[in-house]
Amino acid sequence: MTHHDWRDFYLVQDELRLATDGDVDALEASLNVQLPNGYRELVTTLGAGRVSRILRVFPPAALQDEQQLYREVTEEAWFFEEPDETLEREYALESIAIADSIDGDDHALGPPARRDRRTNRWPPRRLHLPRGLHLLPRA
Repeated sequence: MTHHDWRDFYLVQDELRLATDGDVDALEASLNVQLPNGYRELVTTLGAGRVSRILRVFPPAALQDEQQLYREVTEEAWFFEEPDETLEREYALESIAIADSIDGDDHALGPPARRDRRTNRWPPRRLHLPRGLHLLPRA
């Protein structure tokens, strides 16, 4: 795993609520997915809280519960109905929400359909959609 230099982050509180590798492992098992290494690194290094006062990354203990809310909001507020839309409702509903932001954006990982088992990587493609819904599609 590549480690980032977290010294550039300004910590607002001294007591970090860190997740453990075991917490992330248990979360991955319960969701039946392998989360990106960056998620593991962030929650085990900086823990719960906001990044740059904007992005709230869900810690493992809360991420599972956030999925139900994400799916309910996505189902009720869906607005991509044109025939040529890039994002389909089913794709969004199968995605895994990992963060949100103070301005209402959701950040989700695409459905865990076909990950490349040789490289164990998430594709570098990122889909940015109106109203701030970001999806990182999985291979």
